[in-house]
Amino acid sequence: MNKIALKTQYNHLKENLLQHNYNYHVLDDPTISDGEYDKLFRELQSFETQYPELITPDSPTQQVGYAPLDEFQSFDHLQPMLSLSNVFNETEFSEFHERILKRLVHEKNVDYICEPKLDGTAISLIYEHGNLITAATRGNGTVGEDVSKNVKTIKSIPHKLKQSQNFHIPDYIEIRGEIFITKKNFENLNYVAKKEETKIFANPRNAASGSLRQLDSNITAKRPLSFIAHGIGRCEGIDFVSLEEFYSFLKSSLIPINRLTKIYSTTQDCMNYYNKILNMREQIPYEIDGVVFKVNDFGFQERLGAVSRAPRWAVAYKLPAEEVTTILKDINFQVGRTGLLTPVARLDPVEIGGVTVSNATLHNIDEIKRLNLNIGDRVLLHRAGDVIPKVVKVVKANKAGIETEIPTLCPECGAKIVPVHTSDLKCSAGLSCHKVQKGQIIHFISKKAFDIDGLGNEIVNTLFTESLLQNPADLFNLHLHKEHIVNLEGFGEKSFDNLVNSINVSKKITLTRFIYALGIPEVGESTANNLANHFLSFSDIFSATFDDLLDVNDIGPKVANNITEYFTTPQMQQLIEDIQKHIEIEEPQVVDLEHQILRGINIVLTGKFETLSREEAKEKLISLGASVTSSVSSKTDLVIAGEKAGSKLTKANTLGIKVISSDKYEDFISRPSNFI
Repeated sequence: MNKIALKTQYNHLKENLLQHNYNYHVLDDPTISDGEYDKLFRELQSFETQYPELITPDSPTQQVGYAPLDEFQSFDHLQPMLSLSNVFNETEFSEFHERILKRLVHEKNVDYICEPKLDGTAISLIYEHGNLITAATRGNGTVGEDVSKNVKTIKSIPHKLKQSQNFHIPDYIEIRGEIFITKKNFENLNYVAKKEETKIFANPRNAASGSLRQLDSNITAKRPLSFIAHGIGRCEGIDFVSLEEFYSFLKSSLIPINRLTKIYSTTQDCMNYYNKILNMREQIPYEIDGVVFKVNDFGFQERLGAVSRAPRWAVAYKLPAEEVTTILKDINFQVGRTGLLTPVARLDPVEIGGVTVSNATLHNIDEIKRLNLNIGDRVLLHRAGDVIPKVVKVVKANKAGIETEIPTLCPECGAKIVPVHTSDLKCSAGLSCHKVQKGQIIHFISKKAFDIDGLGNEIVNTLFTESLLQNPADLFNLHLHKEHIVNLEGFGEKSFDNLVNSINVSKKITLTRFIYALGIPEVGESTANNLANHFLSFSDIFSATFDDLLDVNDIGPKVANNITEYFTTPQMQQLIEDIQKHIEIEEPQVVDLEHQILRGINIVLTGKFETLSREEAKEKLISLGASVTSSVSSKTDLVIAGEKAGSKLTKANTLGIKVISSDKYEDFISRPSNFI
């Protein structure tokens, strides 16, 4: 084969792989499988091994690390990398718009490019005659650092601009943008770091910045960095009339741009866009901290100019903060219904994500030790959407801070605290602890258990204080205490009769609901349903051995141990005996496993369903053998998302879990193989 034919074949293979890189890393829409890509990549490697003289800098095989540097070289920006001024409400944005019109004199309106503001690290990519020659950080806006070797390892950044029919390649162009790490990749990065006991990153922005500034680009090459372009610096050899045209050029050159970018010409449309981005913040796969509005016309931009370090023609409308710092005032320990203690951080009240927060969960003792928390420390809080605030790290330690005192006695009943598992503490009193007693009763009467109308937390507290309700079995004897109860505050003859009637109605209960009502640790609805359908009778569940339980779908050693421990505890045995005297358990029919088409599938429902309630959807899924859980984890196979789905949908996207919309629910249960 002659040299021209070889070069043509090589270029065709290389361009094919570059396009697949773009589809995968930029569009998130691969058109071939990983195996097919790997086959093409190996073919290119083989070609380059045989004909090394054909290798070009933009080859996908060249996006690897280089020899470590001693230090980064400074880089003088030919055109400053400016920052953006901020606005924080609609009035301030309207004032920005009015200033634009005032300075443009005769213009009655302008078009704005609107796009999310990525929370990453700024970069300038310099291409000469289409080849990437330099990549530099913002620095102070005038002088940055040359991080070219590191940037050339990022798969979404082409080493060579693609020639297109609509645009010619400029002689020189500075493409400004943001380097970042997606939420999904950040979670995976920290998961590996925790497993390997290396540095845990506080947030994706820090992880991206730290990865970009590694002196050893081989380390950078292993980090999941991405890039999105959003601006232009110096440009020679091509003239763009607008940002819109510039973005078209970027797209045709295989430079990533933000797919959420829109153009609007009224302040109302801009505000609607801002609110849309705010509402979908949790579904966006990367962290954002605002929405940027930029005048589209380059001629207008030139007329408007800049002031100090910011252009007059652009502004960032900031989103409510998801991370703030505050003072840790104390750490308290709360006792749950199973007796486990949960540490809770008490904080100086602070607003985060539009909500005032004064408490945050700390999960367990190991978390306190990992964070090295002391009373008086200034801590960083993170809150995303409706997620409970989390203490991320200590920002500034208080030298005179007080070390957290790990309790040795139950804060509720004074009984001895005992360690369980590796990082949990538990009250040793069991059902003798009043907090555990009340928690058990409240769980027993909940909607998914005995579902007793007219019996809420307040009434439970009242009856508990009066020593009329000390455990779930006492519910069925409340009718014997009519004279006492009708004289209590909030009660009367009618309310007492209604309560007794609700209790009587609840006495007939399915085996699944009864198992769930017992409050066995980590036995939720789905596990209760699996137990019921596997054993078919409560007596068989009660007498099941550890090995018997492991044969049940979705039950592992930990849950099996919880169940056997529960049923062999004398207190629980007596309680179950007392309850069974008053109730009738409806045992399930024999289940035809062939009709359990969702057996072994873990599903999470989230958001609002239009055509049916989530409870109805859940019951149907469970009847088909699915395990329906309340939280998304790496074990989740599928998320069914309705309207206004929040943090669960975000986490599913972050973990790469299959998501279908609620309007596909009926199709899914009819033909699940089409979806999974």
